[in-house]
Amino acid sequence: MRKTVLYMQSTLNGQGADPDNAMEWATVDAGTWGVTHELTATCGAVVIGGRLYEEFLDFWPAAVTSEAVSADARRLAGWFRDTDKLVLSRTIEAPDDTWPRTEIVRDVEALRDRLGAVEGNVFVTGGIGIASTLAGAGLLDELLIHLNPRTIGEGRPLLSDTLELRLLEARPLESGVVVLHYAVEHEEAR
Repeated sequence: MRKTVLYMQSTLNGQGADPDNAMEWATVDAGTWGVTHELTATCGAVVIGGRLYEEFLDFWPAAVTSEAVSADARRLAGWFRDTDKLVLSRTIEAPDDTWPRTEIVRDVEALRDRLGAVEGNVFVTGGIGIASTLAGAGLLDELLIHLNPRTIGEGRPLLSDTLELRLLEARPLESGVVVLHYAVEHEEAR
């Protein structure tokens, strides 16, 4: 059964982004890359919010062949290139030609319909806004959160919706990050 998996970084005090979206507090190392690659191996599509999609265009399409980035980043860039990208946006007119296999989806109901045709799991990345939108629409099946051993004074909460969660796994990494894997308990399943 296909699952829609939100994959994001969080601070210990629940912030998913700092005020400037710099996220310098987030740990990215061999352990976190390993979790990323495990997830993408099961996914047939990725859902991205419109603002993050535009930010991603500045990095991921070129990262496929860039020697300036790590082998792990090149691997993920190749996966992004070769995977269907569903961009939830009402303002982006058309996908950028530099990143193939991108479809602009205008609203949550159209996304819900499109998700039904995906083979494999769906990787949801980015942004706090899309995380809240999909949580509110009941479209998240699992959360895979990298809980960083840091707090920040100001930021934006990772999720502001009320979700009932069941812990599937808690995996500590050498860096101090704890990977928390939860199933979302949907109302109809209870």
